Amino acid sequence: MLLSHPEIDPNQGRHDTHRPLHEAVRGLEVECVAMLLAHRRINPNKVCSDGYSPLHEACTPKYDDDDDARANRRAILSLLLSHEAIDVNIHTSMPYVLVDYTPLCVAVHWKNYDVVELLLKDERVSLEEAHKVVLRDNECFRTPVDPCSLLILESIEAEQWKRDRWRRRRSWILACLVF
Repeated sequence: MLLSHPEIDPNQGRHDTHRPLHEAVRGLEVECVAMLLAHRRINPNKVCSDGYSPLHEACTPKYDDDDDARANRRAILSLLLSHEAIDVNIHTSMPYVLVDYTPLCVAVHWKNYDVVELLLKDERVSLEEAHKVVLRDNECFRTPVDPCSLLILESIEAEQWKRDRWRRRRSWILACLVF
């Protein structure tokens, strides 16, 4: 009912902190996220006062995530990625712990492997920055690459290899068509 009211702005939060979509993502409320994303005036890239977009929020795990919460997070992430206006490479916008990070970088930083795997399947997601984040995080903290980071690094490199191979193949096909 509230969303149907003409004076209700679905992008406006209280005191400009967390907007409705942010709150629904944070609370892992799949139905609310779906309803908000279906609204014609929703901006899924709107950043809240802490510099995060709803997609960043979906990539940040909660410490108490159980199997149901992880399933809801994957469902929400799928809904966000399927929205026509979503910017999958949006950067955090405020100096915060994770400065200028894309959603994939946030997932990599938190070692949220389920989310990394989902994001890697989306060809719009930039891989270069996330690759640098894994290496930079390990270098900054002067720690050897842990098994989870190594797995994420290998997944990113494998996806990059597939994308590069497809680009080379496409270029070759286009060159053959020209001649």
